[in-house]
Amino acid sequence: MDAATLERFMAKVQPEPMSGCWLWDGALGSHGYGQLRVRVSGRPKTLSAHRLSYEHWNGPLGALCCLHRCDTRVCVNPDHLFAGTRAENSADMVTKGRQTMGERNPMARLQRADIPTLRRLARAGWSAAALGRRFGVCSETARRAAVGESWGHVE
Repeated sequence: MDAATLERFMAKVQPEPMSGCWLWDGALGSHGYGQLRVRVSGRPKTLSAHRLSYEHWNGPLGALCCLHRCDTRVCVNPDHLFAGTRAENSADMVTKGRQTMGERNPMARLQRADIPTLRRLARAGWSAAALGRRFGVCSETARRAAVGESWGHVE
């Protein structure tokens, strides 16, 4: 990051003394992470603020992801950031309970309240196709919910 870009970057950082986070006060992307428009090879490009921060203070990430120890999306403190693979990023998300499962998934057609009934009907011998018709999902979705491959977080 050149000196002018670093100055623009730091102008959008608000230190949070209690947590030690450097809170991004600039533009946010659709997933809630900070963004900064910079020039890359003479062309304007929007980059993730936390990734820019990591790379400025720690070096290039290459194909690696930039993960947060603090789990605060708008934090750009390089001490709170670490490099990881996509698999490590996914595992970190699951460990911290941030994956969209069940009703938190905007594509879900089943509801939490449906699962006990669906599983009871499956134990009673209903086929996956019949369960799918009953709950408005495909037979594979019904089968996976019935055996706990999906919706495993519901008793």
